[in-house]
Amino acid sequence: MFDEASAAVRSVWGDLTPPTVYGGATGGGGKFEMSVAELETVIGMWKDEIVKIVEDGGKIGEIADAMRAPGGDDPSQGYASTGLNTIMALQNQNDSMLAYARGYVKKLEAAKEATVKADQANVDPFAQAT
Repeated sequence: MFDEASAAVRSVWGDLTPPTVYGGATGGGGKFEMSVAELETVIGMWKDEIVKIVEDGGKIGEIADAMRAPGGDDPSQGYASTGLNTIMALQNQNDSMLAYARGYVKKLEAAKEATVKADQANVDPFAQAT
């Protein structure tokens, strides 16, 4: 059953194998290192996810716009109201995911910039820091 679920996830999202991340000593500090090329790859992956999240937000908006009560009676109106509330909760979750992904890309880009600066400083240890 686990294999079937894994196959279903891969059919929707593709291979989710994370990139190799090199860590420091176990149990301390949450420190890891990536090369500039690895950071660029990860940043690209997250930017691709942002595009998908934005597309999903558009689809959610279309569904919300199309939500109509199947009839004019109170139960039908209640059905539509409950459905719209559910769709709006999904939109809120999608908005939250988008904000998280954008923030994470900013952090990754800052890490990449710091890595580039550190690499440049290590090339010429007598160079002036700017």
